[in-house]
Amino acid sequence: MIRSQLHAIAVRRRGDPDVAALLWEIKRLRDLLATIGAHLSELRHEEPTHREYFHSRLQDLLEAERVRFDPKTFKPGPLYDGKPERTGPEGTEGERAAKRRAREERG
Repeated sequence: MIRSQLHAIAVRRRGDPDVAALLWEIKRLRDLLATIGAHLSELRHEEPTHREYFHSRLQDLLEAERVRFDPKTFKPGPLYDGKPERTGPEGTEGERAAKRRAREERG
């Protein structure tokens, strides 16, 4: 998705913490890909002077991502513990939507 589409989603779902977390993760991954792309372009140069540095930096970046999502070390946050998240007395966005539908059905 392009940036303007992601921005439109963020504006539409401004109060939803799940959407905000997903959008931040997308941004983080895009930044990571940009960094990897820059390091790869440096590795393509004919000058071997810094080749080892960029190669080791790429290995470090990819290893950090692997460790980040390794099932043995991954610790789910409050959004992923299997219980619905409470965002206040009114509940989650889904709970609020269900309550609105029930009110509309009652008239």
